[in-house]
Amino acid sequence: MNAQRNRVKRFAEDRRWQIVKEVCEYGIGAAMTRPGLQEVVRLVRAGQVDLVLIQNLSRLSRRQQDANAFLDTLHQHNATLFSIDEGLALPPYQELNIALLASL
Repeated sequence: MNAQRNRVKRFAEDRRWQIVKEVCEYGIGAAMTRPGLQEVVRLVRAGQVDLVLIQNLSRLSRRQQDANAFLDTLHQHNATLFSIDEGLALPPYQELNIALLASL
């Protein structure tokens, strides 16, 4: 767990992205009602972050509908999800404030 968290944090720091908050969840990330994920949603809706950084998309959700709903929330609030392993930004980001999801 710490290795994954450190990798995500180092990735952000290497790009000089400002880390607003680290959110780590330990265990299986099946439900979108997880406290850590809901904290990230709250930060996005409050306009406190515009980029959510994760190690890989499998950490977000195992259900495509849930992942799409989360991405819709990000889009509605001009925020981006960036997955390190996939090298993927959804939708395009502006490298300002970041919430880290080291592990979901």
